[in-house]
Amino acid sequence: MGHYCRICSRYRPNESFSGRGHRIHVCKKCSGLPRGVRFRIESLDEIWGFLDQSIISEKNIRRLSLLAESADPEVREMASIVHAIGKAHPGRRRRYKKIRADHPELWQRIVKKGIVEEWTGPAERDYAFDASEEMTDENAPSRDGCN
Repeated sequence: MGHYCRICSRYRPNESFSGRGHRIHVCKKCSGLPRGVRFRIESLDEIWGFLDQSIISEKNIRRLSLLAESADPEVREMASIVHAIGKAHPGRRRRYKKIRADHPELWQRIVKKGIVEEWTGPAERDYAFDASEEMTDENAPSRDGCN
């Protein structure tokens, strides 16, 4: 049984890790990557980890503000979005529901970035008709409620 490399997200045999690589969980191949590539991968993993926490703390928000000043544009954008999420609703319970209701501009940034998918309510999703569709006997809802 080998070790897990946190950069390439794979289990590798012990021989694939140097002495320092064992400690920091980075295989030899990934330790040879350029510093900017490793920073980008580690930073994005760290930012996604903040979204999984039950509360985005003030310490996390300070870290996100530092990452929002990064030279990498993707890290910078993702950190600024998660920073805004932490400021708007730091708790995880009903986070996206509250943001969708209270902060529509932030919600659009979240959906555009792909953090969550656009949610449509059951009434909009189940019974939505296209304007070009005509009502026929096949697609008309039955009177007894069953299709």
